[in-house]
Amino acid sequence: VSKSVLLATLLASMDYDVRFVAQYFNDEQMYSHVYVETLDKGLQEWKPLDPVASDKPIGWTQSLPDGGFETPYDIF
Repeated sequence: VSKSVLLATLLASMDYDVRFVAQYFNDEQMYSHVYVETLDKGLQEWKPLDPVASDKPIGWTQSLPDGGFETPYDIF
């Protein structure tokens, strides 16, 4: 979570629209992972940025098992 907070803060300081996305493996657990999304203003769509997935391309997200879900949270 700390890397996501740092990334979101840096992007926001450069005037990007950012939000957190919490991933849940199922409805019985707390969140399992958090990543950042930034708004591509040209395309008007959110692009995922996962600071702990340094070996993955931009736009990659961790896949979820059946029953898993994601919830976006606006932060600024």
